Amino acid sequence: MKKNNLLLLVLLPCMTLVLIFLAIWPAARSLSQNKQIIAQNRQAMADLLARGQNIDKNQKNLNLIEGNLGLLDEAYLKRGEELNFITDLERAATNNNIEQTINFNNELGQEQGGVRAIPFELRISGDMLEIMAYINTLERLPYYINIGRIELASGNTRETKQTSTQVYQEEGESETAIKNIISANLTGVTYWK
Repeated sequence: MKKNNLLLLVLLPCMTLVLIFLAIWPAARSLSQNKQIIAQNRQAMADLLARGQNIDKNQKNLNLIEGNLGLLDEAYLKRGEELNFITDLERAATNNNIEQTINFNNELGQEQGGVRAIPFELRISGDMLEIMAYINTLERLPYYINIGRIELASGNTRETKQTSTQVYQEEGESETAIKNIISANLTGVTYWK
């Protein structure tokens, strides 16, 4: 019996080691690999979820922009309506007491992507406040006008009727105001569809 017990005591640890190496060790290794695969899949799913959320956000932004494309198209000048554009420039000059010369040639334009960029030049003269008001009026026009350069030069003086904001000098019985005239040259581009 002692031999059986001794044999049993020797075989039991050997069988345990065999069981560990043949069954438990591969299962543990497989579980470790599965854990890594699960972690990778979890990260991939998180990336896909984030990408999906970005796609949803981008789709909403695109829908918002597409809804406003009509507003952008309205800002472009319409081909064939050059006279309306020039009339609006002249009206802005008249309303702001500006003398103006318009250099505009729609044959000089360059077309790209269905939009024609046509350069223009405005030579204007008036006092500083009138010029600033005129430029402000240009910015409020419902057109897409890109003024690239503004050159200012001081000019002559002009006698005008009396107002409360001007410097006066008396000439006999009547008073006249002296205005400092500034010449400006505005160059830019208009965009036509």
